[in-house]
Amino acid sequence: MLTFTFARANSVEPISTNQCLEIQKKYEYYLTPEGEGALNNSISGGVTPKNIIYDLLPNIIDGCPGVYGLKIFASNFYTMVGNYDLGLQFAIKAVADAPRELNTRKNLASKYALNNKTNEAIHEMRFTLSLFPNEESLLIGLCSTLEFVKNYREAIVECDNYINKGFKMRLGLAHFVIGRSYEMLNMPIKSKQSYMISQKYGYDPKYYYGDAHYGRNMKK
Repeated sequence: MLTFTFARANSVEPISTNQCLEIQKKYEYYLTPEGEGALNNSISGGVTPKNIIYDLLPNIIDGCPGVYGLKIFASNFYTMVGNYDLGLQFAIKAVADAPRELNTRKNLASKYALNNKTNEAIHEMRFTLSLFPNEESLLIGLCSTLEFVKNYREAIVECDNYINKGFKMRLGLAHFVIGRSYEMLNMPIKSKQSYMISQKYGYDPKYYYGDAHYGRNMKK
C-alpha cells in the first residue's frame, strides 16, 4: 500500500529485502504515466510523485542496506530530475554493494560521463570490460568516449575492437567514430572511407553529439 511505503520511509529502521524490492517496483511504477495518475489521486496540495520520491528515497535507501537495485533506481531518478551529483553518489553506493555486478558498473560509468568526469568514465568502462569483455554497450561507449576526449588513436583501436567482435547493432556509429578520428588525425582518405561505410549502414551523424562534431569529409 502507498501509505505503508511512505510511512516506513520516514524511518531508517531496516526493511526486509523483499519489502525494499517491492518499494523499488512501486516507485518505478509511480514514474510511469499510469502510476503518476493513480498517485496524483491520492495526494493533494500541488505535490507531485517526483517531489515525494525525491524527498523520501534517501531514507528508504538507508533502511535497505545492500539492495543495490534500489540504489541504481535512485541514481537514475536523481539524474532524470537534474541532480547529477546525487545521481553519481548513489551510483557509487550501488557499486559498493555489488562491485562485480554488470549493471552497477555500467550505471557508474554513465553517471561519471554525465558529470563530465570523462577520465573516470573511461577508467570505469575499461575496468568493467575486464570483467565483461563482450559487453556491447560498453565497447561502443568506450570507443565514442575516447574520441570525445580527443584520444583519437585509442578510439580507433577500441572501435575496431567492437567491429572485430562481430557486433551489428552500432556498426554505423563505430565506423563514423573511426572516420571522425582519422579526420582529426589529418588522414582524409581513411576518414572518407570510414564515413562511407557508416553511411552504408544507415548511420545518421545528427545522432552524435552536435553539429560541431560533424566530420568535414562527411559533409562533402
